[in-house]
Amino acid sequence: MRGRVRLDFVVGGLVAVGVVGVGLAMLLTGGSEDLSTVARTPPPPAPTAGAGESAVDVRLDAPADHGNQVTLTWTASSGTVDFAVIVAPEGEPNRTVLAQRQHSLTVPVDPLRRYCFEVQATDSRSVYRSAPQPIRGATCHR
Repeated sequence: MRGRVRLDFVVGGLVAVGVVGVGLAMLLTGGSEDLSTVARTPPPPAPTAGAGESAVDVRLDAPADHGNQVTLTWTASSGTVDFAVIVAPEGEPNRTVLAQRQHSLTVPVDPLRRYCFEVQATDSRSVYRSAPQPIRGATCHR
């Protein structure tokens, strides 16, 4: 019986770690489905800044398309936010690339596919988004 109890604790611990991991992955990529290159039903409006809280203005510059990679640069009105870049390839699932506190990033892309990009910033209280930027004639929708 003593060995069985330990096995139950091990299995329970692995399940707990799995749930936390899935939750963290969902949290980090939660906004990645909001940007696409095909028409979608618009999402509800983004939360607005509350009293005493100021919104962060995030601006993504036009992407520099280098064929098999794209260089993205952006600015933000706050220096204390962390960034994630949403890469939305046409006909494929979006992916999120964490940029931490950097203001530029080069991402690999398929040279034949259209893309939309968006930068998201967080101050741990709210998420702020740039306007999406397309390349190769993509039409970006939120």
